[in-house]
Amino acid sequence: MRASPDMPASGTLKVGEVDFPFVAAGTGAPLLFVNGSWADLRGWCTLWQDIAAAHRFMAYTHRHFGTTRWPPDKPFSRDVHTADLVAILRTLNTPVHLVGWSYSGGIVLGASIEVPDLVSSVTLYEPALSSILPDTQENRSLLEAFGQGFAKAYEAAKAGDWTRAMPMAVEFVLGMKHGGFATLDPRIQSMLMGNAHTMIPDFDAPSPQPLTCEMLGEVRCPVLLIIGGETFPHYRRVAEQVQACLPNASLSEIPGVGHGGPWQTRSEFVRLLLDFVDETARGPSPT
Repeated sequence: MRASPDMPASGTLKVGEVDFPFVAAGTGAPLLFVNGSWADLRGWCTLWQDIAAAHRFMAYTHRHFGTTRWPPDKPFSRDVHTADLVAILRTLNTPVHLVGWSYSGGIVLGASIEVPDLVSSVTLYEPALSSILPDTQENRSLLEAFGQGFAKAYEAAKAGDWTRAMPMAVEFVLGMKHGGFATLDPRIQSMLMGNAHTMIPDFDAPSPQPLTCEMLGEVRCPVLLIIGGETFPHYRRVAEQVQACLPNASLSEIPGVGHGGPWQTRSEFVRLLLDFVDETARGPSPT
């Protein structure tokens, strides 16, 4: 089976008793990509070649996502997905540069705290980590408005109308006009529709164990946070708050895009990512 028409052949990475879909290509500094909501390793199909040209590209699919028949013993939750990533890193047993997006932001940071010796750096595009925000009326209002934006998509998903639910949800969260879903790369559209079964478990998942600012202070590796210039206000606030909590973090912005930067502005996202990874690999300049 191939992960995508032009992706490397998809294999598996055995972690304990679970086989995770896994792809790898290229040589050099290893980067492990961790998918966000309603996605799987195919979500990186538009950029893997840019990475593998001079680095080791690796990606896996979270438990419950994709087309794999997963063991039924674990619930759908970020805590489970964080524990899985920790186990995957221990199985790989070599330091990697972690790359996450949205849903996987807290998962990547949590794993970086748990196994710091196996994480060389972290790059996150707009981490969905609203629990890090101060509990103010303004922040509560922003999050409530954001949640209400999914109402129609949630209703359609509850009714099993995936052909309406997924495009509505994606267009909202990416800040696209009606019909914008059809402008995405066809491979991405196919992957998203293939993950429609994760929408309700994702919406209804229990809140994860919160990552506090004090806990984020334990992240030892360099961290790059990237946001879109036209993203939702709460994504910007989360990124800025995470940056303030981390001891070694920087924040970059890609103009003219919202939450879909890695798909919609691939070349700029890849440039920022690889510049950061290569600089981290070189280490600090001699003084």
